[in-house]
Amino acid sequence: MCFHNTVKKKPKEVAKHFNVEVEDDLYSEIFHGNGFTFLDWPIVSMGSPGVLCLKKWGLIPSWVKSNEEMKKIRSFNLNARSETAFEKPSFRNAIQHSRCLVPSTGFIEWREVSKKKIPYFISLKHTDLFAMAGIAESWLNKETGELIDTFSILTTEANETMSMIHNTKKRMPVILKKEDENRWLNHTISKDEIEQLCLPYADDEMQYYTINPLVSSRNAPTNVKEVLEPYTYPELNLLF
Repeated sequence: MCFHNTVKKKPKEVAKHFNVEVEDDLYSEIFHGNGFTFLDWPIVSMGSPGVLCLKKWGLIPSWVKSNEEMKKIRSFNLNARSETAFEKPSFRNAIQHSRCLVPSTGFIEWREVSKKKIPYFISLKHTDLFAMAGIAESWLNKETGELIDTFSILTTEANETMSMIHNTKKRMPVILKKEDENRWLNHTISKDEIEQLCLPYADDEMQYYTINPLVSSRNAPTNVKEVLEPYTYPELNLLF
């Protein structure tokens, strides 16, 4: 799945890539964004296609009735399987009417080797910024009156590279080609066209390396540059 992401770019750099407007101080660079902290993420959405805005990671469907129910459901909605999104009550409205682009400079996944989980940083060879396919939903907290904008990242079956790295679940985020970003936000595309954009990304266009075990820490801060430093794991030598 995709629960750990990065945006190692300043707001203006991201806005330029997506040809949208942005406030200079919208966010700080994210070296390790952990979805389970339900953090704010820069997003380009169908609802406001010309602006880079913030939405909380962890989609909350509009029909959720209480704060207690919201807290239970959002952990399960950090990702949405593209193969079943049109069928699931939590996602079917969003994938049809409220798609979004999730900027990324690379994501983090763990490979299981000899019962140890080894973290990898995965990115694209020909660009240092790209878009994951997302879906968005706004939820009104009736207890506080607050309107919360949220999103989820769509996933698909893993390509060869991601099958090797994410070797337990064998999933990967849906990564959009640059030329398909505007199509993803187009209100008129059909279900079939949406599903065709949710295929595994080309294996030969991806790159990866193993990173600092600090990224797995439960005690130390992990949203720091150091987590993405290359690191060598002896366990990997046993595979050759």
